[in-house]
Parts: sequence; structure tokens; C-alpha cells
Amino acid sequence: MSSAASEFVTGFSDFGADSHAVFRSVLTAMSRPGRIVRCPAGCDAPPSLFPWTAAIALTLLNQETAVWLDRHLDTASVRRFLAFHTSAPLESESRRADYVLIGDPVSMPRFDEFRQGSSLRPDRSATLLVQLRSLRAGPPETLRGPGIEASVVLRPLGLPDWFWPAWDANRDGFPRGLDLLMTDGRDLIALPRTVGRR
Repeated sequence: MSSAASEFVTGFSDFGADSHAVFRSVLTAMSRPGRIVRCPAGCDAPPSLFPWTAAIALTLLNQETAVWLDRHLDTASVRRFLAFHTSAPLESESRRADYVLIGDPVSMPRFDEFRQGSSLRPDRSATLLVQLRSLRAGPPETLRGPGIEASVVLRPLGLPDWFWPAWDANRDGFPRGLDLLMTDGRDLIALPRTVGRR
């Protein structure tokens, strides 16, 4: 068996059913910011890529969605996985990416390094998918906004110190701004640009 064949990662066992279930779960997370959503489908992933990250990538990425990988995820195995299963073009410049995959959030670029969209084309902004050590063990942050009844308390662990003030500014820039998905591998929390701490 060749080395390439031995390193092949299958992804979903049933692409149609699994990707549909993952898509519904991502929509649920986006419509209910701060709610923890469990990954509904198993997904094999290469080293350094969490199963939930891989599942979302296989569901949302295609040949028309450019993706940028941070240094932690920019590996040969992750590149092969995404190329084979999604055909998504890998972008070398973060500002040109539709989707951004972050494996080392402490050293992630500031938000202004990513595409923010415009008032006329807010859809032309990036979605960040950030891998964290935990969604339950970090310091508490209270969020408010559409889809949240009164408020919700989040406890993500592993975000950089500048993250929450920058996220408040991201919300203040609506309709421009980034959307963000956070995962610890099994669970997911979505932060659309419409929510913030105030």
C-alpha cells in the first residue's frame, strides 16, 4: 500500500445524510447564539483537525469557497483532506478567504486581517471556524442579541486576550463583520455578527 493511500482520511461514512445533519445543526447554532450543539454525525479527520471542524468543512466548503488555514492547520494532511473532499481553493492571503480555519486561537490574526464585507454586500465577509480546548471551562462572558432570550453565558477556553473587545466592535459594525463558529471537537457554539456583550 502506498504512503498516500495509507494516509487517506474518509471523512463522512454517508456524505448525503451526514452533511445534511451537520448543515441543520450549524443553522440551529447560528439561529440560537451561545447554545451548545453536539455534532450529529461522525467524521474522520486528519491530525490537528477536530471532527466537528472536519464535518463543517465537508458540509460548507466547495470549489467556490476559498479557505485560509492558520499555521497550526496548514499541514499536508489537512490540505489533502480538504482538496479531496471539498475541492475548496486554499487561499494564501487571509483577507481573500471566505472561510478561515483556526487551530491555534491564541495566536490568531486580528479581525481586521479578514474580509468584513460592506454595507451593500455584507455577505462578502468571512466565517471563522475556531478550535478551542473547551467550550465550558473558560471565564464567563454574557452575550445579548437576536436569537438570545435576555442573555446567555458562554465559557469558551483558549481565546486570545483581545478577543471579546474586538468581538464587541465586530457587532457594532453590523451589517459588516465576521461570523464565528467555535468548537472543542464534539460540540459547537455559533457567534453571528449580530450578538455581543452589550
